[in-house]
Amino acid sequence: MTDKTHHSLPRLPAMPGFVGESSTNDEYVSVLTPDHKVQTPNTASNAFDPNGFRMKEWTVTLDDGDWHTAFYWWVSCCPCFPLAQLETRLGLTKSYPFGLSLGLLAYASRLVLVLLTIIVLLSGKFVSFAICLLLAVFSFVAVGHRVSRVRKHIRDSLEISGSGKNDRTMGCLRSASVIRQMAVQLKCDQIHAGAPATLQAYQV
Repeated sequence: MTDKTHHSLPRLPAMPGFVGESSTNDEYVSVLTPDHKVQTPNTASNAFDPNGFRMKEWTVTLDDGDWHTAFYWWVSCCPCFPLAQLETRLGLTKSYPFGLSLGLLAYASRLVLVLLTIIVLLSGKFVSFAICLLLAVFSFVAVGHRVSRVRKHIRDSLEISGSGKNDRTMGCLRSASVIRQMAVQLKCDQIHAGAPATLQAYQV
């Protein structure tokens, strides 16, 4: 039996001591939400890695999204930004602008294809409808695959149980919830559209 490959995650800067304090010397200001205060770990415990990330289980479930929070709507309406930040932070894309460009293209294509499919269906052109429907399904699968790749990487790194099949299924059907869950796990569930130099990209 082959050994399971584990990806090491580098140590993050110290968490800010109070709300608004910067954890580094750059312009980024960390803000601790009530959730962060509850989730502040005891890093001496085996349940957390040296960075303070929870091991072996997700910090929140897919159903824990709070629609009262701004980040909930940020992920729901603009998922390409947090997804590109996660990919950059994990070293899964060349650069943040590149990952963001792919995300914008993928999500824009998916929206256009869904609208086009509905328009063609209402016009009664069933052959064109079938073609548009196939393209729309392909776009959903493509986005889901991209999300599931990040989820699998995090699961392997933090030894969280699960399967690739479940990652792909959730990535396709509940991509926004999955992105939100991963962002909370890596403590980057903040509204920030800029390049994640502020997120200290991981070197994997």
